Amino acid sequence: MGILHREKMLSASKRAIDLRKTGISIVGDVPWGTHFCYFYETKQDLLDILVPYFKAGLESKEFCSWIISNSDLITTEEAKGALEQAVSDLDRYLGHS
Repeated sequence: MGILHREKMLSASKRAIDLRKTGISIVGDVPWGTHFCYFYETKQDLLDILVPYFKAGLESKEFCSWIISNSDLITTEEAKGALEQAVSDLDRYLGHS
């Protein structure tokens, strides 16, 4: 199969599937319901992957939930601070109950 023909087929198949932005360059856009796993060692590793992921989700009007399970690694305040640096007007995305 020629490269040009293959690219046309891929382009057509991407239009047929509703792709979601992940914000993760190495992953790219994916179909709704796609799952993937990321291993990290440091707080910065975690922030480097989650901040762009949540930024893309919020800007695409997706429902996003970041649950902090290990407050020794990152606190809620640190996570929110990192998102505030990346997402302009973060408060409009946050629902407070």
